[in-house]
Amino acid sequence: MRDLDEHFHVASRNTAHTKNIRAAHQIHYSDHIVEISDKAPVQVPSSSVIAPPDGADRPQLKMSLEEALGQRVSGRNFGQSQLQYAALWKVCFAANGVRQVIQSGGSRFYRRTVPSSGGLGSTEVYVVALSVSGMPSGIYHFNSVTHDFWEIERGNFRDWLHRDVLFQAEFPCASAVLVLAGSFLNLRKKYGIRGYRSALVDAGHCSQNVYLAATAMGLTVCATTGFIDDELDEALQLNGVDSAALVVLLIADKS
Repeated sequence: MRDLDEHFHVASRNTAHTKNIRAAHQIHYSDHIVEISDKAPVQVPSSSVIAPPDGADRPQLKMSLEEALGQRVSGRNFGQSQLQYAALWKVCFAANGVRQVIQSGGSRFYRRTVPSSGGLGSTEVYVVALSVSGMPSGIYHFNSVTHDFWEIERGNFRDWLHRDVLFQAEFPCASAVLVLAGSFLNLRKKYGIRGYRSALVDAGHCSQNVYLAATAMGLTVCATTGFIDDELDEALQLNGVDSAALVVLLIADKS
């Protein structure tokens, strides 16, 4: 088992031979790949949707990038205060929001707040709201295009997170749990086994955006991969193979 990571790394390497295979590059422009990009954003069916906060457009973060990079830390003291819904929304938009939808030749292309391998938007943001003002406790999917939250299941999941999901005892004390999930299937169709590498990189871009946005808003944030995969994937309605949870970020107000 200890060598599986090495086997994957070697199996997913590009070689000098592949650089000269024209078909390997032409697939990027084929009709079925364009169609995948067009339909990339995940739509979670739900009878309950929470709209963006009033007056929401794009997050106005009043801190320079230099300041945010200088102040960014991982915090574990989550306190007892509620997180404002508008703050949670800003963090999710900064993580993976679609800034612009471009129509071209009958196809749609999405301009996001983060880089996205092949424009396929492999990362999706899910939220477990625990103590968020103006948002019922429950599990939600953040729709990256419409910028609203689609309810998956209503309820208090704090004890479940503590008992069955997160390794660190202090993490379920956060106000909200952001889960960055990777959609591997589309990337594999375009890039083969190397697409899995791209999914991890894409999730990392989103995680950094969460850190910087949370820092700019004076929030506590901490990322972890210390969770039980099957429990979390099942709760998010992910099959754990074509799509799966990759990173969990805990968010709370410092006050």
